[in-house]
Amino acid sequence: DDVPPDDFGAAAKRLQPELPVFVLAFNMRQLQALPGGPIAIPHIDGSFLWRGDVRLFLALIALAEDRLNAEHDARVGGVRMLILIEDSVPFYSSYLPMLFGELMKQTEILINQSVNVGQRILRRRLRPHVMMASTFEDGMALYERFGDNVLAVLCDVRFPRFGVEDPEAGLALLGHIRARDAETPLLLQSSRDRY
Repeated sequence: DDVPPDDFGAAAKRLQPELPVFVLAFNMRQLQALPGGPIAIPHIDGSFLWRGDVRLFLALIALAEDRLNAEHDARVGGVRMLILIEDSVPFYSSYLPMLFGELMKQTEILINQSVNVGQRILRRRLRPHVMMASTFEDGMALYERFGDNVLAVLCDVRFPRFGVEDPEAGLALLGHIRARDAETPLLLQSSRDRY
């Protein structure tokens, strides 16, 4: 409590600029009290709610690795990307461990079907990467950046667009993507039953 997370993040980034720095909080009040909280905390790469699920740590490691390796892995290895656009900290703090768990499970199924050791190693490295955004602009930038390597887009309905909470930002984002690409699977998810 004696060092604010943004100050800690700034100090860590000075020592090692590429080092991912995440904040874990016990409740949303803690995150909302931080400058820029809960999403845009300066010098912090992501904020999450800790609910005692140890799989969150594995998801954070995988998310950080995916972010660091995505450009190279897509270009050199043709690795596919799952893009998640979500700004609800409680939702993605629970969702990411499940998503990564399922990706690992499916990857292991493919590995077990491999003929030799070399194929098994290659398939483990070619697991789809998860790229996460919390705004319309960031989500669109990820889609444009990875283009043909996008495996699917998973999208909330409501999140910031042009700096303002937009109740239909997800519909607009998926509409832009669908206009460019009729093949990429798109998933719209919402806690509201209207959609």
